[in-house]
Amino acid sequence: MRSLLLSFMCCFSWVWTGCGGDDTGTCATAADCPAGQVCLDGLCISRPGLDSGGRDAPGADSPAIDTGPPTTLESIRLEPEDAVLSAMLGERPTQDFVVVGLFSDGIERSVTGPRFSLASLEVGDIDEPSGRFTANGVAGGVTGVTVAADGPDGVLEATGTVTVNYRSEIRGEGVPPDVASRFATPIDDAARAAQILYPLDGVVMPQNVFPADTQWLTGVADDLFRIRMVKPHFELTAYLLHSGAGFQNHWLTDADGWRALAQTDPDDAAAITVDRWEAISREAISGTAVGVTFARAALTGSVYY
Repeated sequence: MRSLLLSFMCCFSWVWTGCGGDDTGTCATAADCPAGQVCLDGLCISRPGLDSGGRDAPGADSPAIDTGPPTTLESIRLEPEDAVLSAMLGERPTQDFVVVGLFSDGIERSVTGPRFSLASLEVGDIDEPSGRFTANGVAGGVTGVTVAADGPDGVLEATGTVTVNYRSEIRGEGVPPDVASRFATPIDDAARAAQILYPLDGVVMPQNVFPADTQWLTGVADDLFRIRMVKPHFELTAYLLHSGAGFQNHWLTDADGWRALAQTDPDDAAAITVDRWEAISREAISGTAVGVTFARAALTGSVYY
């Protein structure tokens, strides 16, 4: 009878876990059984969940899988490294910067917790956690972009630049729609060219100076004039029609354009030219540029010339 019971229990154990031949001990409780076995009807049998070879099946008792050392962040880079935005004055274009990390397993992927900053706030601002740059709509120029992220041995950094180019165009009353094409190929002819009287060439002005009233010689009714005020990252163009005796060959720069001229590329001089389209000959004549420099300092009160 005892032999029959053992045979039955062995078969039961085989159905349960695969009878491996090791389940022969007698027991009163699980404490009487070897590790990895349980007590069932007075016999020690393999614990459910173990195969006949005694290896742990997947579960809480399984040994940890060796996945090797954890990957670490080795370096980072900025994308794009050099961004260029172009817009009309007053617009606020945006640029999303992304940080890409190179990890110790040789794979590039996104980096958590980057911190973005700008070298200067003269052309816009950047959201520190997201990396979205927004131009200020006021002045063009170039500024540095830096992103920082925590690496295994300290802070890692990558740098780039963002360039903002602004332009502004103004058309006076009566200016024809094709005015720009009329100035496409101006010629040199000093005798017929518009000669700038003010501002004086080489003048230095404070940044908050009142907008200049550009004045020039030469011009008759129905002539067209193109006034250009240019810096590396800003260009203001105004087209005017000589309307007759009251015109007086001058143009008061609009306030927004003048402010942009002063604050864009503050270390660079602005070039101001007045080109003339002569109505009688239907020819465009180049003017001679004058240079205006804006000091970084501003004076209190209203300043004008």
